[in-house]
Amino acid sequence: MDQIAPILQQLADKLGVASEVLWQALLKQAAINAYYRIFVVALTLPLIVTGVRMFCKYNSMRNSAKSWTDREYAENYMLGGIALFAIPMLLDLALMGGVFTRLLNPEYWAIQQIMGAF
Repeated sequence: MDQIAPILQQLADKLGVASEVLWQALLKQAAINAYYRIFVVALTLPLIVTGVRMFCKYNSMRNSAKSWTDREYAENYMLGGIALFAIPMLLDLALMGGVFTRLLNPEYWAIQQIMGAF
């Protein structure tokens, strides 16, 4: 943390008046980035719901299966349901990692972006 202050001071000296503009732009970008991630997560929710519904349908199909082909068909529903649930869920978990930081503490996110540039 002691190393951050001199680096930020050097950046402010180099940018001059533009450093204030850059800081404000980064703070706005934090919110935009967070809302974009929330939007992407919202787009994956129907896939997750479809996956759960397919898995539930698998249970009912498995119980009423009369032959082995019906059981295989039911197993395809199960595998499709698991894939439609697990893949978007992992994507959502990865995307939602920093959303709260971006919305609740955009200054911290902006400092991370600046430090990542060095």
